[in-house]
Amino acid sequence: MVNLIRGILENARNRVSRLFVPPSQQPSSPKPVPRRQFLEEEVFEQDGHYHPVSLGDTFDSGRYSILRKLGYGRYSTVWLARDLKCQRYVALKMLTKFCYGGPDEIFEREILEKIRDVSRESSHERRKHVLPLNEQFNHRGPNGDHVCLTFDVLGYNLYHESAKYKDQRLPVKAAKEIIRQLLKGLDFLHRECGIIHTDLKGTNVLFELETPEDTISEYLESVPPRTSEGQNGAIVPLQEVVKMPLVSGMNSLHVRIIDFGVGKFLRIPNLGPTSLERLLNGDRMPRMKPSDMSDDEVVVFIDFVRSMLQIDPMKRKSAAQLLQHEWLS
Repeated sequence: MVNLIRGILENARNRVSRLFVPPSQQPSSPKPVPRRQFLEEEVFEQDGHYHPVSLGDTFDSGRYSILRKLGYGRYSTVWLARDLKCQRYVALKMLTKFCYGGPDEIFEREILEKIRDVSRESSHERRKHVLPLNEQFNHRGPNGDHVCLTFDVLGYNLYHESAKYKDQRLPVKAAKEIIRQLLKGLDFLHRECGIIHTDLKGTNVLFELETPEDTISEYLESVPPRTSEGQNGAIVPLQEVVKMPLVSGMNSLHVRIIDFGVGKFLRIPNLGPTSLERLLNGDRMPRMKPSDMSDDEVVVFIDFVRSMLQIDPMKRKSAAQLLQHEWLS
């Protein structure tokens, strides 16, 4: 047990130290990524749920070549890959083996296929605010069969972007524009697809890249995979390349809703008759009103929030109705 703990701590120390290593110079034209053994959740997860992916691996009969790791969660790993057939970058999401044919059964593929099929035949302009599925295929690995999904590559998530601001609060102007686009995406899901997104949160809302091919190529040339003797592989968030400030880039700001795999029940705290007023105006607690929200706007904003927090679903505003609310006008 002592040796196991020592090994985990040493591994963590290696990963932290690599964050402070300056990137080396790369050639102007990208070269094939050498195949490297990857050590991450595949090592510490003992049940073999994940497929062990290495940089330089190819999938779907050689169509997709793995370039970087973008992240992982309970049910999947996500990789930056090159689609050699279409000559474009994609995000390749590889689900764990138990997502299908096991106890998890998340039905993500079926939901995404439904959205894709509806989007192709719909003239609903709000469909552009939901990230569509590009392709899907199955891959058989040493741990079993894995469903693989490919998407367009996006940039920052909303949680990451809001962390740049004081108290992790977005400017009201930016928040309104983001909420408008989220509601448009939800309206498309609800009315056109008949789908309810039950896990909407900041990490599932991503910003589009204006020039994805150029941006990603520049990133790959300037930021090499971070490796060491004890830990081969790459953990480099693509979000580092997005530099557009929210407020100044408002006219070109586009958000997409992602991740339809794992739903959660919505829990609403017990709201008294004046709870929102106290939260914003400061009654027995620090004043929480944003500095760029006027006192007159507080009343309108509270009405906007309350219209979503009705216990009776029949009294709850739909996404389409919320788009017409005074606070967003």
